[in-house]
Amino acid sequence: MLKDIYLKLIEKINPEKLLTNYFARKKQTLPYKYVVAIGKAAIPMVKGFSQLFSFKKGFVVSPYDGDIPSNCELFVSTHPEISEESFKAANKLINFLENSKGNTAILLSGGGSALIEKPLDFLSLKQVSDASNFLVKSGLPIEDINFFRIHLSQIKGGGLLNFLKSNAECFILCDVLGKRIDRVSSAPFLKVKRDFKTFVEKAEKIGLFSVLGNLREEFLNTNFKVNDFNIPHSIVADNSTVVDIFSSQLEANGLKPEKYYDFIQKDVETESKRLFSLLKEFGNNEKTVIVAGGEATVKVRGRGKGGRTLELGLRFIKRMIEDKEFLPVDFLFATTDGIDGNSDSAGVFVDSRTLKTIFENETLFSIDAYLLENNSKAFFEKYNCLLKTGYTGTNLLDIYSIRKV
Repeated sequence: MLKDIYLKLIEKINPEKLLTNYFARKKQTLPYKYVVAIGKAAIPMVKGFSQLFSFKKGFVVSPYDGDIPSNCELFVSTHPEISEESFKAANKLINFLENSKGNTAILLSGGGSALIEKPLDFLSLKQVSDASNFLVKSGLPIEDINFFRIHLSQIKGGGLLNFLKSNAECFILCDVLGKRIDRVSSAPFLKVKRDFKTFVEKAEKIGLFSVLGNLREEFLNTNFKVNDFNIPHSIVADNSTVVDIFSSQLEANGLKPEKYYDFIQKDVETESKRLFSLLKEFGNNEKTVIVAGGEATVKVRGRGKGGRTLELGLRFIKRMIEDKEFLPVDFLFATTDGIDGNSDSAGVFVDSRTLKTIFENETLFSIDAYLLENNSKAFFEKYNCLLKTGYTGTNLLDIYSIRKV
């Protein structure tokens, strides 16, 4: 049942549907002449927007190809790596903004931090790309990663405001916890305070200058500034939308969801323990289903394939083996964008029968061998537990659900 509900969830959080519902509630909007769409959900967002509003011209930056309105230009960039394509996309976007003299709608979703980039003048694209890879593998929370990203870039943290020539509004599919719009795609249209002295101090602590080189003085002496104004930002949907829709589907099937908004936030080891403790609190109530939202962090040490939901799933199983008591549960831990980490999987679904097989055949030693290499995909592939959706066209963090059966 959890797998079927997840697939229905992905249909319901299609950005075209979310935008239609949002603007049906929003009573007043600007007459838009231009549209910019950036992120993992850029293509379905601009398609949905074009069905609601007429506009002259649009520019779309996406990590994948797809059909877009005929009056839009599509640039396919890279994600999660920052590359030469990210630099080209940023320059083309800047040119579009500088030549768009009319009200502009900005459709923003997660992934923009890699899709577009223009480094500070004294940094090369390779330095910024290496720094980004270093940060992604560090296990730092997204707010810390974005702090560093903003201080390396001319366009993050409101930098694109320097090129905006007209009134604009930004509509967001929010892929961060706590409705923090200053963290979505590193906030290219929202001015964020920069403190280069603090940046240098923090960069020293995590070893970031090992990939940037000895550029401390350049950061301390830079005179880079962002124009002193902001534009309105509105959230179309976020992770709470995901938790609510998933829960409503459970209720329609006669089950009782226990909802935990913004629950998963820390490293996968910590969160696996919290979820397992939560499961044990509920006893044997088969009608109650845990539904938690959020996003865990993973520190990458090995060379395997996997991601945060897969690794959290494997560590959750490890907790049960450590506890030496089999609990008959189905569990589903999955992304909403369809791609978990460097795998081609959306996440993992394990039913109670498969879980019992794993419990009887695996050991702490065998599981640790997979975890040591961050190779959770291979483990779940062995038991045919991987969820495969491909890119879903949306990005609203993750969903974690556990049901006793």
